[in-house]
Amino acid sequence: TSTTDAPSTTTSTAEIPTTSTEAPSTTLALREQMREAYLNFTERFNRTYSEDGLDNYVDNLNFISNDQDTQGETQFADLSLSELRKLVNKERDPKRE
Repeated sequence: TSTTDAPSTTTSTAEIPTTSTEAPSTTLALREQMREAYLNFTERFNRTYSEDGLDNYVDNLNFISNDQDTQGETQFADLSLSELRKLVNKERDPKRE
């Protein structure tokens, strides 16, 4: 009798690069959900999609999440901490950049 190998049932998925600041509990499935939410965010607030923006969006929502549908989302959810500081500081003192 001849033996045949059963076809492999495993599938490979492309790995998404992550930043060191990303929360360790973020899984690939959660990242994909966040990518979809980020795409909706970019459409709602007329933003350009970027991987850096997605990373910031994930980090910020992890920080400000309040278990509601919007998860505390704001129009600034895709900005980095340094970009947020520039906005806040500029409003406090218009002479600062």
